Amino acid sequence: MGFRTLFDGLVSKILWPIRFISSLPPRTLLFSYNFAVCVCSVVLTFCSVYVASLFYIGEQSATGNRGTDWITWLGLGIIGLMLTATCIIGMRGAVIVSLDLLLIYFWAIVVFVAPLLLGTIACFDFYLYMKVYFRHRWEFNYFSEVRKLFCPPGTSDSKCMAPLGGGLDFESVTEWCLANYNATDCESIRDTAESNALLWGEQITLAEGIVGTLNLVMIFASLYLCYRILTSPVITQSMNDIISYLLLIPIGGCAGMGTYLSWMAGSDIDYDWLSTYFIVIAIVQFFQIPLGVYAGRQKRYYLLTFYMGLVLSVSAAVVAAGIFCMLFSVVLPETFIPSTSLANKIACDRNLVGCCCCNVPDDGQMHSTFGPWGANDEMIWRNYTYGCPEWSTQEIVDMTAIDIKMAGLVAFLSCFYLFGALIVAGLLRENLKNYKTEYV
Repeated sequence: MGFRTLFDGLVSKILWPIRFISSLPPRTLLFSYNFAVCVCSVVLTFCSVYVASLFYIGEQSATGNRGTDWITWLGLGIIGLMLTATCIIGMRGAVIVSLDLLLIYFWAIVVFVAPLLLGTIACFDFYLYMKVYFRHRWEFNYFSEVRKLFCPPGTSDSKCMAPLGGGLDFESVTEWCLANYNATDCESIRDTAESNALLWGEQITLAEGIVGTLNLVMIFASLYLCYRILTSPVITQSMNDIISYLLLIPIGGCAGMGTYLSWMAGSDIDYDWLSTYFIVIAIVQFFQIPLGVYAGRQKRYYLLTFYMGLVLSVSAAVVAAGIFCMLFSVVLPETFIPSTSLANKIACDRNLVGCCCCNVPDDGQMHSTFGPWGANDEMIWRNYTYGCPEWSTQEIVDMTAIDIKMAGLVAFLSCFYLFGALIVAGLLRENLKNYKTEYV
């Protein structure tokens, strides 16, 4: 009996926070959830701006290869700020019980769900991409601020930035090190610093993934609470037009992936049709938007039925694309073993970073060029053949599999908005059916 009492007391203490939260009014919970999301968004923004500043400072001092990586990270920071502003609107709406503000918040937060899901999944699942990213950008000038964090003092712009494989003029990093510094430790210095930087990047990414997961949990809880406060009729009144505009997100996602994967055309990869497939899906979605808006505004029952059938067909096609891409991303590394010439062609078609010789004619011949590439800009001859020796065949295959997996994720997340459009059209169609029944 004593053990039973002790056990019940322990369970009660564990469940107390849940019971306490459940007993709070919906407005108080909505404010609390949005405050937590706001704090998490500020953290994500800070991390993104910090990394963007590292790349920006390095890019400003760069004299050779320049990068735009800082723009990508700054964009992530801006998205974080937009999410923060959205949460502030939600908190304000919860405090003053403004249906207009809560309605703006409801639809604004829906926009962030799929991008946040994509980013969170990427944080947990794309470490291979990060490894390749660091490896092929390490010696570039715009990476100088990152190198300063992890290279031994005084080596960030010398030994620690040894070119991958020794660069164009040397057979190995050791030869490059002997020629430039009369030493043999350049490769070990770079490898150690690069490994530490990769660990740092993984830790930041893992932290952002955890914060993103917490954000998503609280966002879904906030959407449910917002739905309870606004009630179904208030949301239904505005959702027909808004959901049609939200369909621009999957259109952009499918069109973007179709354009991005266009390099596959003529690459002898069995899945080169994926690019056309995504483009066609995007075009069909584009033409279905005005149909949905017109059918909803004009209250056309049979036109809404046709629209629902079209959305259902597009959703099935998008789901199929996601399944295909996920399967192909698993099968590709095992079945696709390109020759050296094909690997070089893929690297050049994709404009992979750091490729030296993609501008050389692809004729299998050696080409010589005279230029200021020696020490102190000394004029020397260089011999080139077409290709990208900086990237190994395995790295190219791995990056291709990552691209296809990303396309699959985009396809699945696009279904979030397509299913939303299907539900909205179904609710509106049911309302019209009930209205006509009551009228008769």
